[in-house]
Amino acid sequence: ARNIFEAHRSSLTKPWRHYLEALFDLDQKETETAKQKLKKAIQLKPTLFEAQILLARLEKDRSIRNQSLAELGKNFDNALIKQALLKTPELMPTQKERLRILNALLWQGPTITNPIRLMLLWCRLMTEHGDSEKALSVLQNIQSDFPSNPLPIFTRAQIAERDGHIDEAVKHYKTIIELDSKNEKWHMKLATLLLKHDRRLESISVIERLFSNFPEARNHSTLLILSKALADNDRVQAKLYLRESLRLKPTAEGCLLLAEFSIEDKSYREALTHFRQAYEIAPQKIPVIYALAQSEFQQQNLKITLKLLKEVLALDSQHYLAWELLADTYREQGNLTDALKTYRKASEFTDEKSPLYMKIARLELQELNRLQSAMQTLKKAIDADNENADAYYYLGYAQKDLGRWQAASVSLKMYLKLKPKSGFALEVKQDIADLESRNVESERPF
Repeated sequence: ARNIFEAHRSSLTKPWRHYLEALFDLDQKETETAKQKLKKAIQLKPTLFEAQILLARLEKDRSIRNQSLAELGKNFDNALIKQALLKTPELMPTQKERLRILNALLWQGPTITNPIRLMLLWCRLMTEHGDSEKALSVLQNIQSDFPSNPLPIFTRAQIAERDGHIDEAVKHYKTIIELDSKNEKWHMKLATLLLKHDRRLESISVIERLFSNFPEARNHSTLLILSKALADNDRVQAKLYLRESLRLKPTAEGCLLLAEFSIEDKSYREALTHFRQAYEIAPQKIPVIYALAQSEFQQQNLKITLKLLKEVLALDSQHYLAWELLADTYREQGNLTDALKTYRKASEFTDEKSPLYMKIARLELQELNRLQSAMQTLKKAIDADNENADAYYYLGYAQKDLGRWQAASVSLKMYLKLKPKSGFALEVKQDIADLESRNVESERPF
């Protein structure tokens, strides 16, 4: 490739030269050099979308990376950018939005990638959007035009499973296996589907036939799939398959699953060992690092937890769960100032703000004795979730401590309305009665 590039270098424009040189730099793991060349290419030609997209994807921080792609989507009407957006699920929160982008892409650049795959994705989205009849009609036409391609039949199997037509899905998978019998993927998808729907004997028959006909199919990947499929219904067998998978090839995914089994067995130290093994295999994967941080926190290894959470936030600066656990860690260390700041930071990156406001309020009430500030935080918790009974409870008693009898009574009544069978209900009723017996005139001004 480099020889071809050098032979034709003089015929290329500067932006394309910079872009191709960046690709060679990436091949040599020279990421920063590649970034500089991509920036030069974009400076000379802002509409060189290959360079724009690649530069965005090279951003280490996932949140910034996604923001860059979203900005490209707003600023440019381009098929390559639409394809990049479709490959980033976080940027397409609804099926309606994905369908809108895909419809535009099919008109604008239907051959930008495999057009059959694009149409199959369109069929799936149309079905999820409520137009199954049209989608199935298109699918049948694609299958008729490409009878040896298993993908249209696979899409029909996915749609049938989604709609609860399991026998129909099984039939489609069996048709695929007839077409592509050596591909272990289809056998495993059929086996997993059968296991999910308590058809264990049929599933075992599919697996045994696969392993008998193709001994090489008994590999770390198929055994891991089997373990995951059996995890809920037969954990003993799932663990046997999983340990065999890990003996053949240790994987982060397998170690995480083994750690989950250990947690279910309440073997937390053993789980920590498996989380550490996963981290050794995949130290750059956010789910792996965060899972290990949670386990280290549970074992009160707080310095290690802090280090791991900072690694997560370097890879995704808007990972609100990491911010929240970081705040929890600061609190455990007695660093209350940083804990408060970090809980507030976490609340910037999630719509589920009420639980975070509750943590802040408890900290203000129980450890900092800041009643006024805690009351304001509790009101924010209620604004974020007006059915948060505990927020009314804490607010009521904070108001009571400040002599605001009437407001306290209202808050505690709301608590009882939301949690009438609470273990504190009797005590709260008595306190309400006491509050209402007081002279409202004696209330101190708010």
